[in-house]
Amino acid sequence: MPYTIRTLGIRRLAVVVFLFFLVLLLIIQFSRSSPLQNAVIERLTIPSQSTTGVTFQAPVDGFYIFEYASGGFLVYNLEQGEQCDRTSFECYSTAVVAFRGNRVLRRGQDINANRELFHLGAVNVGWTLDEAEETTVGQREGVNLRAGQQITFVAADWLNAYDDNDGEIALNVYFVPR
Repeated sequence: MPYTIRTLGIRRLAVVVFLFFLVLLLIIQFSRSSPLQNAVIERLTIPSQSTTGVTFQAPVDGFYIFEYASGGFLVYNLEQGEQCDRTSFECYSTAVVAFRGNRVLRRGQDINANRELFHLGAVNVGWTLDEAEETTVGQREGVNLRAGQQITFVAADWLNAYDDNDGEIALNVYFVPR
């Protein structure tokens, strides 16, 4: 069948309409793709020398995601084989512990693991800060919170061992509305 100007015009119109709807569908899909929308609502910095930690308070009801972003701290040898011996080499920890409320719960010198809400990172994960960060980056935990509820974060260490820590850990906080 020979093509006429009229049939070519209808085909072009059909292609334009099809492309318009395709673009519209893609825009709708991308707007729904991620509840986080790559939006960090807060960045928490946990100093490794703080025994009381840093407290986050939920501004509104919802689901909050806490993600390890960067950082770590040097650890010392406390007991043979338990932690790194910094007299021989440096060793970094990225361990952060979270507790409900505004205080760190301990059992003697140690953090009370039975009362922790969650933890991110690990002790003795790298001989360099870069190694430690590579091991931990992207770890995250999510928690439902009501407006005003608090979570306290502290670098994981013995109560009498914070004064010689060197470094800090950064966490990204995301909010996912209900």
